[in-house]
Amino acid sequence: MTEALWQVVLGGILAVSGGFLQQEYSLRRNQARQKKLLTHLLSQVIQEVNRIIRKLIETYDKTSIVYVLYLTELSNARVSYDRNSDWAVLFDDDLRRGVFDYFAREQVTRSYLHVLISLVGKPEFPPDHVKSETVKQIAIFRELAVQGDGLVDKVKRA
Repeated sequence: MTEALWQVVLGGILAVSGGFLQQEYSLRRNQARQKKLLTHLLSQVIQEVNRIIRKLIETYDKTSIVYVLYLTELSNARVSYDRNSDWAVLFDDDLRRGVFDYFAREQVTRSYLHVLISLVGKPEFPPDHVKSETVKQIAIFRELAVQGDGLVDKVKRA
């Protein structure tokens, strides 16, 4: 009887540990799949944001005008990131901070450019000040484009 009891106990232990291992395997496989999808999504979003930033810079260099259309495109291009940013926990701390910094700087710069555009032509705001602040924000966008290129490479390697 004791041998049968030990066989039942051993069978129970094997069943529980097998179930646990299967659940752990499924969890890790799902995390790997989610990370792969997020990696692809994130690299595509950063590339699209960079494309728009470069278009904005190119237009500004030719015309000295920042078109609201480009700012709206930037806002729309990052929607996928905004909706899925919680999944960034799947990346290491350095990459996660880099991605957060990139999108935070893009948002602040874009918002400030919106404000500057709204000040154009208002007598209480000197045109030279608005122009110099716009040039500073364009310089930040130039830095962001370079940062974005580096991030795409890091995200694809993650």
